[in-house]
Amino acid sequence: MDATIFGVRMLNTEKNTVDYLYEYERGERLSSIEVSMDNSDNYSVWCIKNNQEILIHDNEVDYKKYVSKVMVVGGDFPYSLIFYPLRKGDKVLGAISVQSFEKNAYSDYHVNIVKTLAHYTVIALENARNYENMEAEVKARTSELIKQKEEVQRSYENTKLLSEIGKE
Repeated sequence: MDATIFGVRMLNTEKNTVDYLYEYERGERLSSIEVSMDNSDNYSVWCIKNNQEILIHDNEVDYKKYVSKVMVVGGDFPYSLIFYPLRKGDKVLGAISVQSFEKNAYSDYHVNIVKTLAHYTVIALENARNYENMEAEVKARTSELIKQKEEVQRSYENTKLLSEIGKE
């Protein structure tokens, strides 16, 4: 499967943007890009808003099904495109994209591959979030235990001092 361009784009609800966090063209990682969710001529925005896949065989002709004009955010002009929403239940987290500089590069079979990849990507992203949350929780609990230990130590020292004063 030709994946000359590959990207994982995440919905940022706080900023109302689609963040192109993991974008590769010809094996080179591209810098991060933000696109407003108000940009109705962006395929990622369309895919996320409509919670539907996009399959384009010839970008010069097929774009009209989804957008009013073709906008290439970065890199060269791709002809074949697949966009698939990253879904967790009913919630759309972003979109995954595979693109080719060749016309008619993809079929329904390729869409199914991207669909499976999207599913596993959501699982990986959720595992990463859970790990980060768990790590933060461990850090917070460790900090609390250190505070409790210090308090017990002070209490012990005070009791020891009172004991010595009592002996005197």
